[in-house]
Amino acid sequence: MKDPTTGYTIEPTDELMAAQAFSFHCWRRIFGNRYVFTLYELARHPEIQNKLHEEVDEVFKRCDDNPTYEAVMEMSYLDMVLDESMGVYPAIDNLVRRCTKDGGVLPAGQIRVEKGTVIHIPVYALQHDPKYYPEPEKFIPERFSEGKKEH
Repeated sequence: MKDPTTGYTIEPTDELMAAQAFSFHCWRRIFGNRYVFTLYELARHPEIQNKLHEEVDEVFKRCDDNPTYEAVMEMSYLDMVLDESMGVYPAIDNLVRRCTKDGGVLPAGQIRVEKGTVIHIPVYALQHDPKYYPEPEKFIPERFSEGKKEH
């Protein structure tokens, strides 16, 4: 296999093909679920669906029914809807990290962490904690608007 742009070549071994297939399968599941959950929330919230539909119609009208990549990337409400979907339905439920240095202390509870200790970070639980994510049970794309996204 040869990349026509860079000229980089690679021999297609069974191991490489298996790794590529596995990678594709994992990413398809992660991102495929994102869109399924987004469609589910749009079906549950017709007012959000209508607002998004208006944005899509505006882009199609502006681009004479032939939207460009740049036009799609400017769809701010679509971004908010997709970001909110990832907040409510994260692609992974937890992260696993291993401490690489001795003497670390977790700020919550002043817990000392030794080198080699495995720490699980509960992504789903954090994203559904009202302390960090107000009204986590509600689907509110506007919480990812430009002014609110940084908070």
